[in-house]
Amino acid sequence: MSTLTKIFIILLTLASLFLCGFVVQYVANSENFKKLYNDAKANAVKLENDKKSLTKQLQDETAKGQSLADTQSREIETRKAKMNELQEALNKIELEKTTLQTQIDKLQSENATLATATKVQTNIADSSSKELTQVKSDLVTEKKKYDEVADELLKRENLINLLQSDSKRLLEEKTALEKKLGNFMQPYGQKAAPEQPVTTQRDKAQPVQTAAAQPAAVEIGLKGKITAVDMKRSLAKISIGQADGVKKGMRFHISRNGEYICDVFVVDVAAEEAVGSLELVQLEPKPGDVAATNL
Repeated sequence: MSTLTKIFIILLTLASLFLCGFVVQYVANSENFKKLYNDAKANAVKLENDKKSLTKQLQDETAKGQSLADTQSREIETRKAKMNELQEALNKIELEKTTLQTQIDKLQSENATLATATKVQTNIADSSSKELTQVKSDLVTEKKKYDEVADELLKRENLINLLQSDSKRLLEEKTALEKKLGNFMQPYGQKAAPEQPVTTQRDKAQPVQTAAAQPAAVEIGLKGKITAVDMKRSLAKISIGQADGVKKGMRFHISRNGEYICDVFVVDVAAEEAVGSLELVQLEPKPGDVAATNL
């Protein structure tokens, strides 16, 4: 056997040994690789399942997040609308507050003016009360004077009536005597002198005039002014009196700037003024209004 063959056999033996070792190693590694492959495949399946599960969870969470976002968005819009409404209400309240403050200022100003006017009216009322008290006192005094004058006039009127009765009687006796004288002188062809009345026709006895028999107001034409008014008692004082021809029962028509106010029926008369009750009141009479018997 040659050396080359031996060398070849030795090499072949070494190669076989090496190949056996490699095959053994390959077989051992192949088992390991298969196990690793199976493990890797199982891990891959698990990971795929985990991926699908996580993907589904992600989708669910995303849907929930989107739904929550939509809900929050709608809530935000609702809250924005509510805020706008509240802002409008606030603006309206501010406007009303400004208006109320203006009204309060106006009312305070009017209250101050009213307080001043009330004070002035109080002073006027006090002054009017004092004046009314004085007027009442004057009325009482004037009434006493009027009663005295009325009594005196009544006495004089009775005396005049008595004198007129005597004058009428004397006139009748004179007429009868003149008639007898005429009858006595007629046979002698003479005639008695014409009768001469002792008094004028207006001096004949007349009954005392009552308020109804007094001259009509239209024939008198008196004119004066209102000097005082008492609305509580419906009385008014006129600036003319008995000296001007005013008598009880006369009616004066009250006017202001040509406008009819009321009537005053005279119930009490003094020398320079008269007092009457208010009738047919259309407006409240005031001092200075015209009082006339003729409209």
